[in-house]
Amino acid sequence: MELGLFRVVKKFTLVTNKVLSADSIIISMLQRLRGYATTTNILILVIVISFIIQILVEEYTDAFKFSIEYIIFEPYRFFTSGFLHGSILHLFLNMYALFIFGNLLEKEAGNKQMLVLFLLGSLAGTGGHILLGVLGVEPIKTLIGASDSISAIFGACVFLALYRNIEVFLIKMKVRTALILFLVYNLLGILSIFALQANVAYSTHISALIFGYLYARFFIKTSAQERSI
Repeated sequence: MELGLFRVVKKFTLVTNKVLSADSIIISMLQRLRGYATTTNILILVIVISFIIQILVEEYTDAFKFSIEYIIFEPYRFFTSGFLHGSILHLFLNMYALFIFGNLLEKEAGNKQMLVLFLLGSLAGTGGHILLGVLGVEPIKTLIGASDSISAIFGACVFLALYRNIEVFLIKMKVRTALILFLVYNLLGILSIFALQANVAYSTHISALIFGYLYARFFIKTSAQERSI
């Protein structure tokens, strides 16, 4: 009788250990998945979905792109244009940059600041483009793409993590090096010395970069320092 009871207890213990082991594996997997569910990565998913809608719905892009004639009566286009893209390559390059610098900014300042900068960066970049267009530096263009929002996030990273190591297309560099490449490309584009695409609004990138840097300088510095203590 005691031997039979011992066997039952032993089997029960073995089954319990297996269940607990399986639970620990599941919990570990969920924790890893949760690590990928950053605000930046969710935002990337939303933008990719928006691009799919662009392909499927013909009127979608025209309804949400930014153009100067909509500035008064449809100001929401300042923000919605950032969720539109002109091609798969355009989408890929922007989302790759957002993945790198958005997640970096989340680590430095938190997901709320990253999201705020994404939205305000679109406004700052478009506003700067209009201002420089009025001054005759660059023609005012119809705008789509998240590059101004990403430039603002990048600007904040420049202030908060200038010497942080990053990897861009398998090339390791510091944020400082990425800044130099960014400035050279965009300044030459504005001056029409070197422009891969005539329809790129280089001024939006520079304007948003400056905004992001200043935003981090005055609104994120203290919280970032507190996080590092």
